[in-house]
Amino acid sequence: MAERDAELEVASAIAEVKSTLVWLGEQIQQSTQSTNQRIDDLSRSMDRQTEAINRRLEDHQRSSDQRFKAIENRLAAHDAEIEARQHDGKKAAGTGGLAGVITAVGIEIVKRTVGE
Repeated sequence: MAERDAELEVASAIAEVKSTLVWLGEQIQQSTQSTNQRIDDLSRSMDRQTEAINRRLEDHQRSSDQRFKAIENRLAAHDAEIEARQHDGKKAAGTGGLAGVITAVGIEIVKRTVGE
C-alpha cells in the first residue's frame, strides 16, 4: 500500500505541475497577444505621425519653393530694370554728346560768320 500511496502522490504532483504549466502557457500566450497588440497599435500610431510629418514637410517645401520663385522673379525684374536704366543712360549720354557737338559747331559757325 505504501507503494500505491507513493504512486498516487507522484501522480498528484505530476498533475499539479501539469496544471501549473498549462496555466503558465496560457499566461504567456495572453501576455504575447497583449504585447503584439501594443506593438501593432504603436506601429499604426507611428505610421500616422510619419504621414502627418511628411505632409507638413511637403507643404513647407511647396511654400519655400513659391517664396524662392517669387524672389527669383523680383530679382529678374530688378535686373531688367537696371539694364533698361543703363541702356537709357548710355542713350542719353550719346544723345547729349551729339547735342554738344551740334552746339559747338553752331557756335563756331556763328563766330566765323560774325567774326568775318
